[in-house]
Amino acid sequence: MKKIFQISLFVLLIVFTACKNDIVFNGSEQQEMLVLNSMLSPDSVVKVHLTRSKFFLAEGNRFDTITNANVNLYVNDVWKEQLHYTGDGAFSGAYLPKANDVLRITATSAGLEPVQSVVKMVNAPDLLLLDTVFKNTEISPLLQYNFDPLTGKSIIDTVGKNYHRNLDYRIRFTDNPLTKNFYRIAFMFKTTFTNGEFAQTGLIVDIDDMVFNDHKQRDPLDDHYQLLPFLEFSDVLINGKTYEIKSKFSYYYSVLNPEISKVPSKKAKSFLIIDKQEVTVELHEISESMYLYLRSKTAESQNGGYFAEPVQIYTNIENGIGILGAYNKQAKTFVLPKGVTYGDNFYGGYGTW
Repeated sequence: MKKIFQISLFVLLIVFTACKNDIVFNGSEQQEMLVLNSMLSPDSVVKVHLTRSKFFLAEGNRFDTITNANVNLYVNDVWKEQLHYTGDGAFSGAYLPKANDVLRITATSAGLEPVQSVVKMVNAPDLLLLDTVFKNTEISPLLQYNFDPLTGKSIIDTVGKNYHRNLDYRIRFTDNPLTKNFYRIAFMFKTTFTNGEFAQTGLIVDIDDMVFNDHKQRDPLDDHYQLLPFLEFSDVLINGKTYEIKSKFSYYYSVLNPEISKVPSKKAKSFLIIDKQEVTVELHEISESMYLYLRSKTAESQNGGYFAEPVQIYTNIENGIGILGAYNKQAKTFVLPKGVTYGDNFYGGYGTW
């Protein structure tokens, strides 16, 4: 048994020693290309972001932004305006896209191939209903821990309550049967504090609906579906139909006891008091280019493991790389109950997602 162990150890040493050898890349380094990224919407002026492409073996993970470029916008094959540099690789114009506009963007920069791309601005989705119902599922004490230097012990006070709540929502819309349509659902969570500060973030929400099943993959390790970060889907299963998507997500919030929240004290000062919390539910109709880009990004996020095949991120930029997409949305904002966030010595709940 000892001899077998010695042989096994010898083999392992050989393997790990071999792992130290450097692998020499024998291919040729590709020429730098112009990278153009833009998602256009009727809600904002045309804006694009330009960088230089980066060789995959190059050091560092930052991309060099383009500061000097000639960027032009054409609408329905007619020149509309030149976009001007606004900083950090961004070029902006003054035009607000309209539904059914055919938008073409061209960009040139010294030393790089000129690029261009075309996208058609989509119509807003035919949203019939966007509704929510709030349900409390669990209530627990909100605890505050303080240290007593005289006794060397912790003092635990119950200063409020934690609430675990579900938000059930329904999104009903009608798909246009005459065109091939693409959609996504987005959630934005915003917290505004009494001192004027606010925090806003997007939410990743799991939705178990058939419209996502064509590209929702199971994790082979735990037999659960992987989350879709962008909630994009096509009308392949619902073409021309009125369809309703139902789902829910959970969130927590905390409420201070009235005697603490009304009277200024050391206990109350350790909390950020929330003035208002809102969740915005959005239904986007998106261009095919945006859909294919998000599909490829979703596939990349689900492509775990060292030996998985690489995923080619979709691009529609001629002579370059990047994405020019378009979206139009309908949205509704719902106000959530007030609460508090973490304090320095607070435990038991939180007021943001």
